[in-house]
Amino acid sequence: MVSCEDINLCGITEDDLDMGDAFIETTSYFMNVVSRVDEAMRNEDLQNNGSITVDFGTSNVICQDGKSRRGKISGSITGDYFTQAGSINLNLTGYHVDDVPVVGNIAVTNTGQTANNWVISLVSSNFTIGTEYNYNANLSMEWESGFTTTDSIEDDVFELYGMADGNDLADTISFSTSFTENMRFERTCQYVVTEGIVDVSLTSGTSEVANVTVDFKDEDGCNNVVFLNANCDGTEVSFPHTFDGF
Repeated sequence: MVSCEDINLCGITEDDLDMGDAFIETTSYFMNVVSRVDEAMRNEDLQNNGSITVDFGTSNVICQDGKSRRGKISGSITGDYFTQAGSINLNLTGYHVDDVPVVGNIAVTNTGQTANNWVISLVSSNFTIGTEYNYNANLSMEWESGFTTTDSIEDDVFELYGMADGNDLADTISFSTSFTENMRFERTCQYVVTEGIVDVSLTSGTSEVANVTVDFKDEDGCNNVVFLNANCDGTEVSFPHTFDGF
């Protein structure tokens, strides 16, 4: 294993692994919006006549994760979110995180059960974070526990898998993903994601590496360290990287 500060091998530096960082950043923003709406669907005070609104107001407020937010996450509800075919179409209005505008729409649909686990589909083709990233997703949340206990999120555990791609606009590169091992989300963990392996591949632009593996190691439990791995002349080099949480 090599740390970020060590001399680079094969010309690889942490900057060359920006694809991995872009995946973590975009997916964390995306899933934070989804999670806030999922929590809101368990609070009748935030629902009104077939719609739901999470309103941070017009001035920044500091949230539990230490980030400032303003603006609205709103959606129209069709059917019952907690039963098959229930759906929410989400929109972001004036939504900012740490003064960075986040825009886009997300279609959230209950697709029924797989092996007694409820599965929620997440689809977006226009999720954009400031001038840094845009992101397209066709993902699934498969709930291991907590989906039907609507009075609490403490027992919420689900796995995320599917397809996502995006663009790192600052570095002019595009990437796509493949989930080797599902990302596991546990809401009792401060950083939420506790395990998972995702392969991130360069689809356009220039980079020293064409593939980066993002590894949320299961053996290290709940922390904010992920490893970005790349191939160095047949040998895997690994760069530890911290993330803010999901």
